[in-house]
Amino acid sequence: MFNLRHGKPNYDRVLLLVTLVLLCLGIVIISSASIMESTVKYYDSMYQTKKHFIGIGIAVVLSIICVMTPSEFWKK
Repeated sequence: MFNLRHGKPNYDRVLLLVTLVLLCLGIVIISSASIMESTVKYYDSMYQTKKHFIGIGIAVVLSIICVMTPSEFWKK
């Protein structure tokens, strides 16, 4: 993840920014689109939003693991 010789991050900052913006947009869309259905079905207006946050958390953990894995492992 970090280039030890230069001390700079070894990832695409624009791609990270776009991903974060899309994640935030997805949270807003899921929240606003599912409030009524979640309230009627699950008696919790934020049920779908909570599920979305759990999915995001799992995805973030897995992506960090993938980024930290050396490229040689993926080439095999």
